Amino acid sequence: MTGYQDDPPSTVDFPVECFRFDKWGSCTRHYRSSVLDNWLGYGQVKVAFLNNGHEVAFMIFSGVSTNRQSWFNQTRVATSWWTSLWNDTSLTNYFTFTGFTNGSNRRRMSILSANSCHINMMYFMVLDTDYDECSSNWSLPLSSYPVFLYSPMNAQAKLNSQPPEYREADTMVIWVM
Repeated sequence: MTGYQDDPPSTVDFPVECFRFDKWGSCTRHYRSSVLDNWLGYGQVKVAFLNNGHEVAFMIFSGVSTNRQSWFNQTRVATSWWTSLWNDTSLTNYFTFTGFTNGSNRRRMSILSANSCHINMMYFMVLDTDYDECSSNWSLPLSSYPVFLYSPMNAQAKLNSQPPEYREADTMVIWVM
C-alpha cells in the first residue's frame, strides 16, 4: 500500500530545503518520503526534536529486520538523549508509534507512563488533534496541531505540573540511515 509522499518530482512551490540534510531547518512544511512505503530494514532510525533548527532531544533505534513501524520499540533503542529510557519499566504498554487510542480519541506517537489522566508523564508525545479525554487535566495551552512535546530532563515530564515540566519542539524529524 502506498501513502502520500513528497519525494521529487514535486510541485514547483515545494521547498527544496525539505529534501536536503544540510538545510533541513529551512523546511517550512511537513515532508513525507516514499521510504515509508518501501521500507528496507535500515540500520538505524533516528527520531529528533528541534527548536529553531537546534536538536533538543533524540533517540536512535536499531532498524535491522524491521518494518516501517516495528523499529519504534524500547528494546531497539541504541542511544538516546534520555539515558533513563532504557531501563524505564513503566513504559511497557505506552511505547507506541501508531498512537494510544484505547477508550479515547487520542492519536499520538508517544513514550509515556499513564496510570490516569491526573498522573500522565512522558518522554515525548505528538498530538495531532485538540481532543483528548485527559486534556482538561494537562497544562497544555496549545493553539495549533500537530504539536511535539518532550521532556527536557533525563526523566519523564509531568503533563499536569505548574509550571509545565515539558517543552514544545517546533519540529520532529525521523531519519533512516
